Amino acid sequence: EQVQAQIHLGKVLARAPGQTMARTMLVASHLALGESQRALEVLQPMLDQPMSDPRLLGIAGQVFLANGDYEKAEAYFERSAKAAPEDARARMQVGVAKMAAGDVEGAFDELETASDMDDKGIRADLALVAGHMRRGELEQAAKALTEAERKQPDNPLVYNVRGGLMLAKKDPAGARAAFEKALSLKADYLAAAVNLARMDIADKRPDAGLARLKAIADRDPKNTEAQLAYAQLQLATKAEPAAVLATLERAEKAAPSALVPKLAIVQHHLRTRDTKAALAVAQQAVAAHPNDPRALETVARAQLAAGDTQQAIASLNKLVTVMPRSSAPLVMLSDVYR
Repeated sequence: EQVQAQIHLGKVLARAPGQTMARTMLVASHLALGESQRALEVLQPMLDQPMSDPRLLGIAGQVFLANGDYEKAEAYFERSAKAAPEDARARMQVGVAKMAAGDVEGAFDELETASDMDDKGIRADLALVAGHMRRGELEQAAKALTEAERKQPDNPLVYNVRGGLMLAKKDPAGARAAFEKALSLKADYLAAAVNLARMDIADKRPDAGLARLKAIADRDPKNTEAQLAYAQLQLATKAEPAAVLATLERAEKAAPSALVPKLAIVQHHLRTRDTKAALAVAQQAVAAHPNDPRALETVARAQLAAGDTQQAIASLNKLVTVMPRSSAPLVMLSDVYR
């Protein structure tokens, strides 16, 4: 059902990219399936615009938390609290104010109060987890996570976050148990599967890790995020380039309008020094996403690799206009001129 919903929402966004409700629903769907990187990709256009809706800010915090970016997660949770000054969120707002004033203990007290006031939602609890983990306060993070688990014992996100916490505490057995629990609640919860696969590789069992992700990718060929995750693992385990490319092409076929699979194929061709193929795919990507900074940067790199310096300069000049507040395109451009 989630996959069908994603297909229909994707069609809506293809026709109306600024449709906030459809984009929010698609982000939430990817989060529900544990497709954290895909959720971030879909969320990105909203991050580039002014955002004041507390629900959207909260979802953004969950996306960054699912991707392990605790600093940005905390920042978005704080903005969400500030935008919603009622009920439990009001206490979260007080916590944000105290945090800004440097009263860390008082801030956490307010967030804990907000958690106590909301016996079903886990936003305050996840904000506490992100805040404590950012500061290396692992025991306090564990306490907040236990409260989130009590409120939503069937939410695989909670156990995936617990797995990350266990890894931070250097408890691989506990981490593995938490990730397995997340998968027991949702067999295709990709974030937990990826974490387990990485642990398999660390334990020198790459075949087990590959099989874990391949099973999800094979079960749902339209799951682009699963195909990309499997390709990344193939690359990490030094699979044959042709096998990696085949997986990336399946990801692109599953979502022909998506940018990330195309960019991954370009990077693959650049790694294997097939500059002609890299340039062809990069040009397709930038034609479909002419104002996306990632597409512009990628086509510039492909043009440089193919020796087409003047076209690369043109692409980078456009990137400068698309990102007027960023120094990175200017640095890249100066390198090309040099």
